[in-house]
Formats: sequence, C-alpha cells, structure tokens
Amino acid sequence: MEELFFLLRILHIVCGSLALIAGTLSIINNKGSRFHRITGIIFVYALLIVAVSAIVITQIPGHSNLFLLIIGVFAAYLAGSGYRALFLKQLNPLPQPKKIDWAISGIMAVFAVYFVMYGVKVYFINKNTMGLVAIVFAIIAISLVYGDYKTFTTPPSEKYFWLFRHLIRMIAGVIATYTAFLVVNNKFLPPLVAWLAPTVIGTAVIFGFIRYYNSKFSSGEKVRDILIIRI
Repeated sequence: MEELFFLLRILHIVCGSLALIAGTLSIINNKGSRFHRITGIIFVYALLIVAVSAIVITQIPGHSNLFLLIIGVFAAYLAGSGYRALFLKQLNPLPQPKKIDWAISGIMAVFAVYFVMYGVKVYFINKNTMGLVAIVFAIIAISLVYGDYKTFTTPPSEKYFWLFRHLIRMIAGVIATYTAFLVVNNKFLPPLVAWLAPTVIGTAVIFGFIRYYNSKFSSGEKVRDILIIRI
C-alpha cells in the first residue's frame, strides 16, 4: 500500500503543479485563442486527476487527509463545471445540459453531503477545526450546485451567463489550486495569509474581468466582437 501511496502522491504533485501553471496561463493569455483553449483543457484534466488521486490517497490506511480531499474535489468541480459552461451558451429557450453536466453537479452534491457529515464528526466530536473548514466548503458547494440546477432548468436572465459562469468558475478553480499549494508548502507566510491571499487576489481578478466585459457589452459590442469561442 505504501508503494501505491508513493506513486499516487507523485502523480498528485505533478498534476497539481501542471494545473497551477496551466490555470495561470489561461488567465493571462488571450481569451479565445488556441493557446487559451489548450491550457484550459490541460488545467481541467490535470485537476480531474488531482481529485481522483486525492480520493484514492485518502482511502489508504494511515493517509487520511481531509484538506487534500476537499480541495481536490472542489477544484475539479469548479474547473469542470466552468469548462462545461461554454457548452450551455445555446438557448432553446433553456441551456441544453448533457448528462455530464448533471453528473458533475451530482458528484459534487454527494461529496458536499459527505463533507458535512464528516465535518460535524471531526469538529464537534474530535474537536478539530478542519471539520469546520469541511462544513464551510460543503455549504459553498451546495449553493453552487443549486445554482447549477437553476441554470439547467430556468431560462437565464443574463444573455452571456455562460461566459461569466465560465470565467468565475475557472478562476475560482485556480484560486483553490493556489490555496492548496500555499497551505501545503508555505514556510514563510502567516497561515492566515496563505489561506486567504489567493482568494483576495483571485476575487479581484474576477471582478476586473466582469467589469471589463460588462463595459464592452454595455457599449453595444457582441461577444463575437471580443472573443473567439472554441470548444
């Protein structure tokens, strides 16, 4: 089992590092370009491997790690649902979600319930503050999954909802990846800074993009005038 843990840990680290690089490049390169599409796809699949490896690692006796599991699954969900948002831009009059879209949200919902149950046990019984972290992440995940359900079943009021959904979810996935990297490898920063800095900076980036695109749309420009959407 230790050999399996070693191999999975290497895979987890390599794919986590790849996701960190690819996610950062996706934010800074030209949106809609071929390079942006390639780095985005690498980011999504790297995080999927990170999540799967985290799930398996935490099941190996002696290697349970709630933080690893939460961040891995949550980041993969954000990136996966963010990428799939591009496929929802066709209105008929509703977005046309596929089975994979429902599956992504459903899997996250199942893990969210698990995080709540496990978090309650860890926090209230074992008196470990990581239980509270699990509960908070579960609440956030449940709210996002509910948002998925509303999007899939109700005509969105915003014309370019899919673009903003893609933008927010993908950058949030990058935030989660940076948070995991800093928390695990931090040697110099105060713990609170390591936890919150990626969220503060990433949120500012998200609002910057939202303001930019809203200003473009308000001036009468269409999405095709700003971006080339390739999926």
